[in-house]
Amino acid sequence: MLRTRVARAALAGLALAVTAASPGRAQTPTAPLPQSAGLIVANTGNYESIYGQPVYYSLELLSGLNGSPDAMAPSNKSVITRGVFVVHPSPRLCTADGNHCLHLEPVPEMSRDFLFQAESRAGDLMEVTGAFQGTQILMWSFMAGQAPPRAADAKDVPLEWLIHDPHRFAGRTILARGSFRGRNLFAEMPAESALTAEDWVRADGPFFVWITGKGPRGRGFALDPQSRADAVQRLEVEGRVDVKNGLVYVRAKDVRLIGRAGARTAEDAPP
Repeated sequence: MLRTRVARAALAGLALAVTAASPGRAQTPTAPLPQSAGLIVANTGNYESIYGQPVYYSLELLSGLNGSPDAMAPSNKSVITRGVFVVHPSPRLCTADGNHCLHLEPVPEMSRDFLFQAESRAGDLMEVTGAFQGTQILMWSFMAGQAPPRAADAKDVPLEWLIHDPHRFAGRTILARGSFRGRNLFAEMPAESALTAEDWVRADGPFFVWITGKGPRGRGFALDPQSRADAVQRLEVEGRVDVKNGLVYVRAKDVRLIGRAGARTAEDAPP
């Protein structure tokens, strides 16, 4: 399983780009992790005041040979490292060849978010920040940097544009992000306006659209259209715009999970 996921990441051109391990010295990545797409989740709390300012170390140095960390690895100190995210049999960060791995243990404040994201992020290049503790990293920040596949003609369109000028986008393939609102659980769309019994609502601030043709599920996740608790999640939908009776419908081709409401994503980051 690991070699399959690693091979897929390698074919996508995900070079880890780290320097060779240098005992007793922190290292510097030769290139920053791409942030043009992906997910950033962080809950630093007071952890950096406890474990210190994080410094970059490669997985090779931290895990060492045969799973034993290098003698100069910064035990119980804040580190930043990166690798391929592996889900099974437990969440781990591994080098591309699978020879060096560390277990990832999220801090309690972000455990739920991390575990919810895990399946959908398997195989992604990931950068984590946390306290190095021998065989694991007590993690309080992670960034998954692999861009999701998208149609070449798909255009990013805010929901506000769709609502104010829907006919401009009718028949076009778009990408639009927003909060999951279930099967109109909050009565934000007119009653009986769904095209099918499986349609669901997505929101961005005061703007709402129907999503039709595909349920709120995708790679490694599935949301419950009847659950208000799932309305904390944010999704990206790729699909074709239809306009009927003045309402906007997006016929979804793909649905992607991008995090909980309030979590910072690369798409939301300022330029």
